[in-house]
Amino acid sequence: MGAIRERTATLIIERAAMVIADKGEDASMADIADAAGIGRATLYRHFPNRDALVQEMTRAAINELGDRITDARLETVPTTEAIARLTRALIATGSKYFALMRLGHKPDPTHVEPTLDAPVRTVLQRGIDTGTLRTDLPIDTLVNVYGRLLDMGLTMTAEPGIGVEQAADTVMTILLHGIAAPTANKPRGRRP
Repeated sequence: MGAIRERTATLIIERAAMVIADKGEDASMADIADAAGIGRATLYRHFPNRDALVQEMTRAAINELGDRITDARLETVPTTEAIARLTRALIATGSKYFALMRLGHKPDPTHVEPTLDAPVRTVLQRGIDTGTLRTDLPIDTLVNVYGRLLDMGLTMTAEPGIGVEQAADTVMTILLHGIAAPTANKPRGRRP
């Protein structure tokens, strides 16, 4: 019985994300129940109100993001590949839960910090330490720039015809050409 309830809750969260991404604040609980193929009474048994549903969507997004980051094995690859894997994980998860951004929902930082902030800082600091990334900018600046580019990438995925891979590639291209160490931008094989 618990497994069926969990599957139903997962379905509701997935459909709610789609409906809210499409309709924003105008999405009603009835719209979400219809999209999930369930009655409103069933929806309310799982989530007594919209706030409870949004909170559960946030928890699901953070958990999924944590799983994707763990699966990316960032510590086993060079910095640029680690950034690419991290970017794909963040945009793939974020695009799925784009609805939370449309609602202006900000998750509790104490839940996001260990899942998102720590891996981002670790990878970017490794890039600074190895000379792959610029050393003249503080880590906080690089994290801020990366975050803004991720926001742009997530917004791109809401546009027709732009998928996760294209958005992630765009973020990576802008990020690495903007913060790469000066020697990393020099053409190879040519002498000055």
